[in-house]
Formats: sequence, structure tokens, C-alpha cells
Amino acid sequence: MSQQTSEKLKIGDHEYEVFHLDSETGWQYAIQIDRLLMPIIGQLVEATQKSQQGIDAVVPFGQIGQYLADNLDQQLLTRLTNDLIKVTHVDGVPLEKTYKIHFRGRLGDHHRWFVFAAKANFQDFFSKLKDDFAQSVGQGMGQVLSSLHTSTG
Repeated sequence: MSQQTSEKLKIGDHEYEVFHLDSETGWQYAIQIDRLLMPIIGQLVEATQKSQQGIDAVVPFGQIGQYLADNLDQQLLTRLTNDLIKVTHVDGVPLEKTYKIHFRGRLGDHHRWFVFAAKANFQDFFSKLKDDFAQSVGQGMGQVLSSLHTSTG
């Protein structure tokens, strides 16, 4: 049996320890996130492959943020928040026991905790997704460059 891992962060006067979601729960969220992101990633790969500019010139990061804001489902975020609460301890005490009052008047701290807890659980997934995107772009750019070479040569 593997040891349960966690990450810690101090926010204000409290230390938050976030354990990783179990594999099944984490994977279910990863599938939903993947489904949400695939349409825009496909568009980005296509745009980047057609462009002779670098990825930074092609990828509309502001539009990606807007896309996510427009398409994130509140029910998904509520479920994710509830599951992250279950795997978080604050100052050694399960957050489940005090959540309804813990962040009262401190919604900025709530946001920082949520981002930290999500990052602790999904950083590996997003890292692999980024690598896959970069590989797709690289393959596409190779095809573009190859076609340019053969059409001019």
C-alpha cells in the first residue's frame, strides 16, 4: 500500500495540508477537465501549426481564460471544492469539521486555498497535457516546415 502524500502551504495564520485525491476521484475530474479543454487545445494546435510565428504569438491566453470562465460548470466546481475539503487539514484538523465557518470573511484566503489544493492534485495532469500539446505542435510544425521545403525546393 502506498503512502499518502501531501503538500503544505501557509495562508495567513493557518497551515493547510492538502492530501491527494484518491486515483478514481482524481481521474474522474481529469476526464471532465480534458473534455472541457480538448476543443480549445485542438484549435490552438491547428492555429500554431498553420503559423510560422512562435507559440506565444499564436496562443490567445486571454481568450483561453475567457473560454474557461464561460465553460466551467458550477456543479463541477462545487463537487471539486467538496472533494478538496475532504482531503485538506488546517492546522492539523480536517477542514470538513470547520469549513462552513473557517473562511467566513476571508474569501480571498478561500480562493488561495482552492487554487493551491487544485494545483497539488492536478499539477501532474496539466504538466502532461502541456507536454502533449507541445509535442502535437512540434509534429505539426515539422509537417508545415517539411511542406514548405518541398514546395520551394
